[in-house]
Amino acid sequence: MSNNFGLGMMIQMLGGNESSVKAYQASLGKKISAIELNSEANGGDGALNISFTDGTVLSLYDCARSCCESRYMHTDDDLTHYVGGKFKGVELKDGGSKEPGEYGEVSETMFMHVKTTKGTFVVNTYNDHNGYYGGILIEAALNKLE
Repeated sequence: MSNNFGLGMMIQMLGGNESSVKAYQASLGKKISAIELNSEANGGDGALNISFTDGTVLSLYDCARSCCESRYMHTDDDLTHYVGGKFKGVELKDGGSKEPGEYGEVSETMFMHVKTTKGTFVVNTYNDHNGYYGGILIEAALNKLE
């Protein structure tokens, strides 16, 4: 991953992640009722939403947007297969970055390995930027379904 952190990522890192840790820990062991990769969420950067049978939703998303970036998420896995399992956690793995192109553009990747009692699925999160920004910072939020 790039060592050039954008302003958005630096601000998020300075602010701490206590609320993300609490949301994540509160979700462990909960039974999954639905999983959705919403490309329109988070200002178009995308979010992985894991709904639980207790009426809560864990959202995992890249919160480090600055200027001149294109962030998005993708998976090839069948997310419906994991419904009914219990949430066991997430492991983040650096996918590296492509060397700057002709105009300085850089592409970074991070893999979110989401573990359930029915197996593990992978969501790729990307950040394409102009070389002056960078980094991927996954945040978690736990909300009640309405």
